[in-house]
Amino acid sequence: MKVRDRYVFYKNRPEWADVTPVPQDDNGRNVVKIAYSPQFVDAHDYMRAVLLKDERSERALEITATVLLLNPANYTVWEYRRRILTSLQSDLNEEVTFVSKLIDENSKNYQEVEFVQNIIRSAPANESSWNYLYGLLVPAPCVVAASGSHRAPPPRSTKLSSVRPDLASFNTSVDVVDEVAGDEVPPNSNLAKLVILPVSAANLRMMRTFAEKLAASDTAASTSVALHAFLVEVYTDCLQAKTSKLLSSEAVSNSDEVCNETRCQNVPENVISEDSDETVTDLLDLAVSTCERLATELDRIRAGYWRYRSRQLQAIGVDHPPPS
Repeated sequence: MKVRDRYVFYKNRPEWADVTPVPQDDNGRNVVKIAYSPQFVDAHDYMRAVLLKDERSERALEITATVLLLNPANYTVWEYRRRILTSLQSDLNEEVTFVSKLIDENSKNYQEVEFVQNIIRSAPANESSWNYLYGLLVPAPCVVAASGSHRAPPPRSTKLSSVRPDLASFNTSVDVVDEVAGDEVPPNSNLAKLVILPVSAANLRMMRTFAEKLAASDTAASTSVALHAFLVEVYTDCLQAKTSKLLSSEAVSNSDEVCNETRCQNVPENVISEDSDETVTDLLDLAVSTCERLATELDRIRAGYWRYRSRQLQAIGVDHPPPS
């Protein structure tokens, strides 16, 4: 997909001999001339020529691909390419392949989650990727400014570990909290209780579904310590959400007064809710069995730690027995 590797100038191509290139018109007023590469100038000059004629041919389709490889952000060319595809009734499966490869070479931040998931698929034991994914999918800690203004200085006092100790190992989240904490917020105020907002149910389900499917479908992932350690963290979050609801109703109810005064819009409505089809016992069994597998098979060098985590989880079940 790299156009410069085997580039043949259009001015030297016999099939383009009947086309007169149209150079870029800067009206001679450019203060600093952009140092376009010779390939860039050549392709765009011929591109303008066919675009001005609205030519819809295979060669016009081909040159749009060349230009987009040089500059994927050329939306005029994308629109022209769409018109050509429609006129030629081209195979759109080939177009999807072309676009997918181009997207991979020019990634954007909104593709971040998918990118990390692909890294995990190729290297399931990459613990850093699992931690990174967790940080992406769990909403970053958020502070509501007392003045209700986006210009208010962010508080800098509350630590993630003091509110969510089970997530302290995920360094990306800790770093964000350190950046937004502040001495301006009284530690016992309603505002301080808003520093850590509820984890959305959709994000938690997304993490769990992705990890469980990967473990079930990939041989390497099925024995990955990082993957199963990640699942322990997710199951723990699910259990805490089902039992104590520390991440949902209490945080929202305690914040009512502050939000009314400051017109707060930062508390999400879709906090974690219980799944009617899954009980605390079901979740507990999953979490404990995952810890046991880590202790006896996957991560025996840290067997003591995983048995300790198992006891912690079982304590949750003791404190919240299933209804009789």
